[in-house]
Amino acid sequence: MGYIDLIFHKTGRLTQKSDVYSFGVVLLELISRKPTIYGENFSLIIEFQKAYDEVHSGRAMFDKEIAVEEDIFILEEIGKLAMECLKEKVEERPDMKEVAERLVMLRRARKHGQGSYNLSPRHHEEISIETTPTSFGADFSTSSSVSLSATCTPERKELYKL
Repeated sequence: MGYIDLIFHKTGRLTQKSDVYSFGVVLLELISRKPTIYGENFSLIIEFQKAYDEVHSGRAMFDKEIAVEEDIFILEEIGKLAMECLKEKVEERPDMKEVAERLVMLRRARKHGQGSYNLSPRHHEEISIETTPTSFGADFSTSSSVSLSATCTPERKELYKL
């Protein structure tokens, strides 16, 4: 399992959503502080999915050192985002632009202590991220560009100051 998209295992084809899957695995590692395979052959993805399915929360899997009360909302949102990234149906996964937007909003909400912050605000802000082209061999190369949009209500505008 690991970081490789299940669809790639089945078809041998990589897509932009394959990166989304891999990033979902990284998000799980960050909030649980566990590698993809831990203990006696436990799969982080499977164990988190079980915990999430039982109570629609990944709280049982959060690393105890970072799962302080004021950060539970943020951790829950990251866990929910990770589960969306790991969906088996590629078309149900968010794209990286949406993933990045949501993480930016969560970071700002946490920075300003807005635990139960509404993640669908109104004010608009643009952020651009570009990467350099990468070559993987004779016939395979990639490059990516993400432009983020985030919005906030006038009363929450202070959340969006860098």
